[in-house]
Amino acid sequence: MTLDKNKARRKERLLKRYKALMKEAIAFSRINREMSAQKSQNAYRILDDIENLHG
Repeated sequence: MTLDKNKARRKERLLKRYKALMKEAIAFSRINREMSAQKSQNAYRILDDIENLHG
């Protein structure tokens, strides 16, 4: 039971981080393309972490 709760909390935290990174990536896309690409890469890495939580 607690393991499922921990996974759910971790997933929530990762989703918040993903959303924040994507907002930063969009903001940087107007200023600095390299920084934007780095932020979006990190965001997609977080999505991979979320997928790995399930399997």
